[in-house]
Amino acid sequence: MASFVVFDSARKKLLLKFMPSIAEVVAEIERQNRRWNKRFSALDGIEDCYEELVQLIAQSEVAVAAAEERRERERAAAEQRERQRKYREPKAAPLVVGDRPRIGTGMRTTWTGSRRRTSTQADHCRREAEGPLDPWALLAAAWTELAEETKGRSRGSRPS
Repeated sequence: MASFVVFDSARKKLLLKFMPSIAEVVAEIERQNRRWNKRFSALDGIEDCYEELVQLIAQSEVAVAAAEERRERERAAAEQRERQRKYREPKAAPLVVGDRPRIGTGMRTTWTGSRRRTSTQADHCRREAEGPLDPWALLAAAWTELAEETKGRSRGSRPS
């Protein structure tokens, strides 16, 4: 059964000839009919499978997203394990004469009165080993320092 598209395709092919014979026209219509039958069969198959294809695409998108999320979690877990390994590795090594303490390399910032004091963690441990500081003594020292600073400012701001 020939349709409009079959006749139109045959007409376009035969436009190149001045006056095609009837046999040439019929042969071209049959050739175009065979070609368009394959195309129509493919379109019918797509229409029949459309809903199933839409569902499969949605399922595959969900599966791909889940796989990407799983890979991201695995990558983050691997990074965390590597950080922990790098942290524990030096601490697991035996101490040798001349080694520095493996307490940490971080800097500490403390405030003494209005001044900022930065020290290493080793300095902090050394001070703690000397004994805990009395909080009342610290408060008295801070007040004394503040009083001296205030006196110094007031003496310097008096008109002569």
